[in-house]
Amino acid sequence: MKRQLNKNVRSKVIFVSLAVISSFLLVINFIPIFIANAGITKEFTGDLSTDREAYVNQSNPDMNYFDSLWGKAVIGNSCETFVHFNLELLPKETEKLYFFLNGYSYESIFLPPIEDIEINLILIESNWNSSEITWNNKPRHEEIIDTVNASEIRQSYHVEYYNLENAIDLTEIFKDNQLNEISLCINITENNAELNASVYLDGIQLLWNYEKVIISYTTIISSFIILSMLIGSVYYLRKDVYSCPECETKRKLTERFCSSCGTNFKKDIIIRGSDYQLILIFLWIFAFCEVISFLLIVLPNFYFLLRAFIIIFLLNWVILCSIQILRKIKKYRDLRLNLK
Repeated sequence: MKRQLNKNVRSKVIFVSLAVISSFLLVINFIPIFIANAGITKEFTGDLSTDREAYVNQSNPDMNYFDSLWGKAVIGNSCETFVHFNLELLPKETEKLYFFLNGYSYESIFLPPIEDIEINLILIESNWNSSEITWNNKPRHEEIIDTVNASEIRQSYHVEYYNLENAIDLTEIFKDNQLNEISLCINITENNAELNASVYLDGIQLLWNYEKVIISYTTIISSFIILSMLIGSVYYLRKDVYSCPECETKRKLTERFCSSCGTNFKKDIIIRGSDYQLILIFLWIFAFCEVISFLLIVLPNFYFLLRAFIIIFLLNWVILCSIQILRKIKKYRDLRLNLK
């Protein structure tokens, strides 16, 4: 009797411990905001095009060139290009911001090396209108962000596309000023006084970049532990609780008699096949949730499936709960009939 009591106490301690630890791990797993969420990261990169551009020329200081700057020549310091970007279109997670060119070309009588041409990127804080800006009313230059050689900033369309080594880093300006828009002026400095080159700009864009934790180490570890606990619980039920009390022979979950010694099992130690299936259903639901959550994080374009996934999950949960409630009602009705 004492041995049986100790065994029952031990079983309760084990299952209570499993419940407490499982609850703690579930909180860590599904509410990772409360923990240091380091893990496997994925890099996201994209570009942002201009929403406004303008071209001014010193030779016609009062003229507004109300057309696209693409294909317009920037000749030395006598011409300038102004571009504007709406930074509110950037992803909220943006950590780094770069300026780059998809391409450029130049013409010159002397055909000098491209190293003789330098591109100045200048920050503009005053507002301007692309339909009104001229050389005489252009906004004041605030600061030169960077000066780079033309051969260093070009982005190839294929092999070197999104090469951050060929870009000007605007991250510090972007973060320090918490900008929701930015205006830049681009002009050309010629190292060779006899160059007089015409430089054609193309593909002026901003490049945004950030890293995101797609699955945390905590999620991986806690999921593995929870899965192990579920499997261990099934194994524990089969090995210790539902073996023959006389010879401890393992048996099928729905057997009423021991195949070795013929002992008749009591009803309180018989587990129905449906109960065992229910445990497996919960196990599969947990695994399904983990896989779907991982895919939704890795493939953000499929976030629209999240609502459907939640509905399907809740529907299955309601069905399972309804089945259990109906079973209890049926059991209660059978008990009342037996009492009559």
